[in-house]
Amino acid sequence: MNRYFAYFLILNMLSNIVSQVSLLLQEDRYSGSVPSMLIGIPLGGVLLVVFVKLFNRFPRKGLPEILETAFPRWLGTPFLLLQTALWFIGGFVILLYISEVTKRFINPDFAPVEALALFLTVVVLFANMPSTKILYMVEIILWLAAPFLVFVIGKAVFSDSLMVDSMREVGTHVFDIPSLMALNGTVFIFSGFMTLCVFNRVIAPDVKRMWVYAAMTAVGAAVLAITFFLPIGFHGADGVLAWTYPWFATADSLRLKFGFVERLLFFFLLMNVMISVLAIIVYWHAALEMFKAALPRRLGASWSRVVLPYALVGAVAFASIYIDLNFTLRFIRQVARLWLWIQFPNTLLVLAVLVRAAIVQGRARRREGKRNEAF
Repeated sequence: MNRYFAYFLILNMLSNIVSQVSLLLQEDRYSGSVPSMLIGIPLGGVLLVVFVKLFNRFPRKGLPEILETAFPRWLGTPFLLLQTALWFIGGFVILLYISEVTKRFINPDFAPVEALALFLTVVVLFANMPSTKILYMVEIILWLAAPFLVFVIGKAVFSDSLMVDSMREVGTHVFDIPSLMALNGTVFIFSGFMTLCVFNRVIAPDVKRMWVYAAMTAVGAAVLAITFFLPIGFHGADGVLAWTYPWFATADSLRLKFGFVERLLFFFLLMNVMISVLAIIVYWHAALEMFKAALPRRLGASWSRVVLPYALVGAVAFASIYIDLNFTLRFIRQVARLWLWIQFPNTLLVLAVLVRAAIVQGRARRREGKRNEAF
C-alpha cells in the first residue's frame, strides 16, 4: 500500500480526537453512541475497501477527471462546487475550533483574531501548493507529531486516575437505539479515503491484501474508542460535558514527574495544533482542486490556477475572521453538526458517482474489445 494513503487515513483519525466529533459522540453517550460506534466501525471499514477498489480502477485520476467520463459538464460542475463547499466547511470548523483552543490554553492575551490570523496565513500560503508537496508535508509533520500524541494517550490509558467504572457505565448502553449523529461521526473517523478524490492523481493506493484493510479498520476502532471513552474515564460519565474542552482537560490531568516539562498539556496542545493545521491545509487544498476543475475551460491558466483560487481562499479566510469575531463556540458546534449530517450522504453520493463511472468504463472496454475482435 502506498504509505501516503496510510498517512491520510491516520491524519483524519488524529485530527478528530479533540475536534467536534468527540464532543458529539459524548453528547449522545446515554442515547446511542455505543451502538452507533459498533455499527459504524464495520461500515467505515467496508467503505474504505470499496473506495480504494473503485479509485484503483482510475489510476492517476482524481474525482474531477473521473466525473468527466460518466457525466456531462452541466451536471458535473454543480457537483464539484458542492464538493468545494463541503471541503472548505470541514477545514473551517477545525480552524475556528483550534483557534479558540489556542486563545484559551496557549496564550489568553491573544487579541481576538491574532491566533486565527496566524493559522490563516499558514493555510493560505500552503493550500494552493502542488499536491506532491502536500504529501511531503503530511509525512514530515505526522512523523513529528504522532509519536508525542501516542505517548500522551498511552500515559492516559495507564494512569491511576482513570475511572474504569465510568467507562463501563457508558458501555452498558450498548443496546440503546443507535444515534444517527453518532453514526455519522463514527464513519467520519474512517473517511480519510475521501482525500483520494484529489490525491489519487499522485498516489496509487493499490491495496491487494485484506489484512491491510483489517489493520487500518482496527486502528480506526482503537482511535475511536480512545476518543470517546478516555475523557469519560477521567471526568466521569456525568461530568465529562461539564468541560468545554474535555480532551484538553484530560491532558491537563496528566503529569510527567521526571520530565523537563511537568504538564503534558503543553505537548498535547502543540501536537494537536500541528495536526489540525495540517488537516486544514489538506481540506482546503482539496477544495481548491475541486474549484479549479469546475472553472470554465476558456479561462487562462493564470486565472484558473492562481488568481481565482487565491481569491476564493482569501474570501473564505475573511469569512472565517468575521464569524470568529461575531459568533460563539456554540455556533461552531452547530455548523459542525450540520456538516456531519451532510457528510455521510455526500460520501454515498461520491460513491454513486464512482460506481457509475466504473460501469461506463467497463462498457467502453467491452465495446473496444469487441471492435478489436472484429478486426
